[in-house]
Amino acid sequence: MKNSTFSLLCLILTAAPHLARADVNNGDFESSAAGAADGWTYEMTEFLQVAKEANGNSYLKYVKGKPEYFDAKQTVNIPGGSETIMLRARMRLKGFVRNQDQRWKCPMIGIDFIKADGSRRKEKGIHLVSDSGDEWFYLYRMINVPRGAQQAELTLVNDASAGEVHFDDISISTANDKMLPLEVINTAGHFQARTEDETVIFGWRARVAGRVQLPESGGEFYLNLQGERRKTAFAETILELNPAWKKLKVSCRMKSEFLEVGFSPTHTVKLVLEFVDENEEKMDKWITPMQLKRDTPDWTEMNSEFTVPEGAAGLKITPTVQQCDGSGQFDDIKVEVLQ
Repeated sequence: MKNSTFSLLCLILTAAPHLARADVNNGDFESSAAGAADGWTYEMTEFLQVAKEANGNSYLKYVKGKPEYFDAKQTVNIPGGSETIMLRARMRLKGFVRNQDQRWKCPMIGIDFIKADGSRRKEKGIHLVSDSGDEWFYLYRMINVPRGAQQAELTLVNDASAGEVHFDDISISTANDKMLPLEVINTAGHFQARTEDETVIFGWRARVAGRVQLPESGGEFYLNLQGERRKTAFAETILELNPAWKKLKVSCRMKSEFLEVGFSPTHTVKLVLEFVDENEEKMDKWITPMQLKRDTPDWTEMNSEFTVPEGAAGLKITPTVQQCDGSGQFDDIKVEVLQ
């Protein structure tokens, strides 16, 4: 995976043969003493404290109390021969206010690779730049390992942002798969998780620059695809399927503006669903797309239920505006396991 535009999207399967671990000590913050997280090095413990949710889950709470920032760090060993690693975590921002004069500053998990001679190479890690209230965002990034790197230093950063940053379930794995777990698909389907690069849509591979956008309405983001005759704008993601799943339901909200259907009745605004095998090749099973054929002044709730064919490894979900004028909006794309 060399293209950094898509680096957020290469996620691991849960199947063990694809996975090697680079153990993060106490990445779930369940082990602590006097509120300090075991396994992590940091000062100013009054600003970084292990806290508990009502359900008993522990997480690291990073409270902004001064203009300076005090980072929590940990160094982990990289499995030998690893060409890529996948960094994943849950993050949550509460009361977050971004500094408009320094927009590059945001809460993050940074990563530095370390070679045997002590030299370092900094790579992009995980960033979040939108307030999420009580909702956790599942964030993933596939990162190429520099030649000769033996360790990676993780740094939990609040930087100059106001408000609280919560970290949990931090892990590093090595894998080459590109399918996403269910919770990531559903997080990505709400389009609220923001990266440091606002041209990258978390959880989606967007193909047409400039015509795939994330506008905001009433504090909520949604996916907007701008149509054009003879051209197609779309974003895509692939859900990893558990072999035990037999029946699924996909739901979403859709809306269209200034829509003029193209030369074919299928050239319109639609959500395309396709089963793929382990090589991401399309399977024969047909699922009727959810589609709009005329302008809709309000959001339209749509859903589709279908059985999972034998041998399916993933479900490709593709919001599309195909060879038609106008625009299509998509939001709250969600997958439910019915059986």
